[in-house]
Amino acid sequence: MYYQANNVITQFATEWWSLPEAHAHLQKHLGNHYLASEWNESLDSVLRAEDNIGAALAALCNKWAACNQMCWVWFCSEVAIVGLFAG
Repeated sequence: MYYQANNVITQFATEWWSLPEAHAHLQKHLGNHYLASEWNESLDSVLRAEDNIGAALAALCNKWAACNQMCWVWFCSEVAIVGLFAG
């Protein structure tokens, strides 16, 4: 479930979604487990990158480095793959 939510955040960093759209996608994937306040920090880190996809992905990777090692390895691998295609 949270794997899909992390994908939503990665898509928010690489696509032209509005903040309300990102929250709507998170709510769709997480259902009753969705709490906007749990995702604001990640979404804000993407917004602070100001359309710089590389900086947004790096910020997310750094932010989520504190989660368990498996999560971090998966996410940073996704970032590397998405970053290659993002330009």
